[in-house]
Amino acid sequence: IKSRHIDFLVCDKEFRILCAVELDDSSHGNEEARKVDRLKNEIYQTIGLKLYRINTTDSYSEKIKELMHYCIPIVRSRYGYIKPKLNEP
Repeated sequence: IKSRHIDFLVCDKEFRILCAVELDDSSHGNEEARKVDRLKNEIYQTIGLKLYRINTTDSYSEKIKELMHYCIPIVRSRYGYIKPKLNEP
């Protein structure tokens, strides 16, 4: 099981999986890690679930925007428009 996990699953409010997120740090550079990454890529492609890989050196804000652009249409198709709740002071 070691190194065969995923870092995050993004789910809707009913805990249905929208996509998976894998944070790739420097440990993903060795050959064994690349084999595991290829296996994960194949698994997620086979089951039809989007796997986002984010290098830890990437701008997280840009990657989160990409993730949201992917997830929001799925959520809206399931639940309709959801007005964001703003934190009130």
